[in-house]
Amino acid sequence: MHWGKADVARLERPERQALLPAGKMLDLLPPLEGKILADVGAGTGYVAFSAAERVGAAGKVYAVDISERMVTFMERRKGERGVANLEPLMSTPDRIPLPDASVDVALSVSCFHDYEDERTVAETARTLKPSGRFLVVDWNPDAPEGVPGPARGHRLPRGRVAKDCAKHGFSLEKGGDLNRHVYWLLFRKE
Repeated sequence: MHWGKADVARLERPERQALLPAGKMLDLLPPLEGKILADVGAGTGYVAFSAAERVGAAGKVYAVDISERMVTFMERRKGERGVANLEPLMSTPDRIPLPDASVDVALSVSCFHDYEDERTVAETARTLKPSGRFLVVDWNPDAPEGVPGPARGHRLPRGRVAKDCAKHGFSLEKGGDLNRHVYWLLFRKE
């Protein structure tokens, strides 16, 4: 996928960020101070940059994306903001460039529905430490059309996400609704 200025504007528009508030999503996780976090499908990095504040100087955030433009955009933003503990990383659907069991927490915010198959889930599991957490935030297929997010037919039900994650060693700890348009599921790596 090739991303341009219009895509950045679409991902960062206020209406979308109101439906996917970074702080509220990060509040769903255990305390992040000093942790290693991977934002898989980071896009423009708006959640990753918030996570970098939460992990603090002793922690690290890897902002992983398959788009070279998004990675370049995050590199530029990182420099502009002087964020030392965030590292944008170029990946592919079947390879996240991180060592095995190197991450405490992984996020998939508004991108699980875009995974072409389960390779990205398998890679996320590979990078997580035992008992690591994986937070999936995605669009409710029952929510009405007309809000930012994928077409209704492209959205995945929670049960499908849980099934895909279970195949790769994740157990569902809890879940809920972020709002009427977006749900969240928190998994633990077994």
